[in-house]
Amino acid sequence: FAAGFLSRPVGALVIGTLADTAGRKPALLLTAALVTAGSLGVALTPGYATLGILAPIAVLLCRILQGLAVGGEMGSSGALLIEHCPAGQKSLY
Repeated sequence: FAAGFLSRPVGALVIGTLADTAGRKPALLLTAALVTAGSLGVALTPGYATLGILAPIAVLLCRILQGLAVGGEMGSSGALLIEHCPAGQKSLY
């Protein structure tokens, strides 16, 4: 879990830059795809008995991928929420 948590700032930097240049919608679609790929990778990775040391390394890489996506999604989704809230209620949202 620490690997995913520590990779969030990198994801915010990389995907945040993408959101600023290409737009928020492509960035949000990318983060959704990355989280899905990371979750699917964790679910489908065989156990240690099958892959040996590669199994925990694969799970670690998938968690890093999820952390990158979550870090990139936080800024874009927050900005999208503020942009679409009713006038005069931005602080509440």
